[in-house]
Amino acid sequence: GFIGNFASGMDVSNTGIDLGLEGMIVRSDRGFNWTAGLNLNFNRNKLRALPTGLNELVIGDRKLIVGESIDQFWIYQNQGIYKTDNEVPLAANGKRMTFEGTTLKAGDPIWKDVNGDNMIDEQDKSLAGNAMPKLFGGFNNEFKIGNFDLNFNIIFALGQKALNQTASSQYDFINRESANNINSVKEIYNWQVNVDKEKYPVYNPWSSVVPYRLEQDLFLENASYAKLRTVSAGYDLSKTALFKNMGSNIKRAYIYFTANNLLTVTPFSGSDPELIEYNGIYSGYGMPIPRTYTIGVKLDL
Repeated sequence: GFIGNFASGMDVSNTGIDLGLEGMIVRSDRGFNWTAGLNLNFNRNKLRALPTGLNELVIGDRKLIVGESIDQFWIYQNQGIYKTDNEVPLAANGKRMTFEGTTLKAGDPIWKDVNGDNMIDEQDKSLAGNAMPKLFGGFNNEFKIGNFDLNFNIIFALGQKALNQTASSQYDFINRESANNINSVKEIYNWQVNVDKEKYPVYNPWSSVVPYRLEQDLFLENASYAKLRTVSAGYDLSKTALFKNMGSNIKRAYIYFTANNLLTVTPFSGSDPELIEYNGIYSGYGMPIPRTYTIGVKLDL
């Protein structure tokens, strides 16, 4: 999962509930039937212990704290932008607030000084959001009218968050261009219009504090979603009078149409919330889930 084998001896508890309901909503003597099924999954995790009795442990960009869930993000709280140098708070010694030793200036982010020491560093990061959904489930429906049937399936995930690395990378181009890897080639996806420019302040991209760093709630988004996963419709020709009058030996002739991944409803600004990686980070490099259509015929001889 999120921490791999970095912390052997760690104790994590997972509790959850799986709930499934299915029944016939409508049953008519005229041949109209509606059957529906709903499945829900609730899951919670909590860190119960760390190796050698530690109460908290930092592993990469994660902070594990006993009593907290392990899928939370450890990030700075962004509160806007310093428009002038004079807006940067002064400490008792007359020096302006710093970020990891660098004095903040106009054009830099206002990150919350959680511990009030007039210095922004890892001590001011907070746990926020969950990478895993608090509720996951599906809603299945089947309608039958005479020889015709219609089915559709909706899946949903609620209460999950994601860090939008695509947005962070597009704005942090100054610090990426000099890197010797594929991520430094901004032309790969910078031409795509998939970032809401109105959401992000115009920071000084050349600032040494890296204003568009990923580990801040500026890039933390609600990644809940509902998807119309499958829609299918079919008609049994073998039960029609015309087919019976033909005297065919075919027991069943069923023509159908199926469509997958037709619609996604989500507040997430990325291309698809299902492409968010297991650690809650959306890189934008995942292969899109295709929308497919199928027409077919089934014959029972």
